[in-house]
Amino acid sequence: MPDNTTATPLKLVKEYFGLKLNEMRTEWTPMPQKDKDEILAGLRDGTLTY
Repeated sequence: MPDNTTATPLKLVKEYFGLKLNEMRTEWTPMPQKDKDEILAGLRDGTLTY
């Protein structure tokens, strides 16, 4: 997993969930911004328990 404080948001999500680029487009792009923000916050502070 990349360093949670320096990795780009998409890299954090991609690597955490083990997604490929085309899967990122399908899953992440249409997601509401609020959901994206919550996921990223959980990845950054270690509280995401998926």
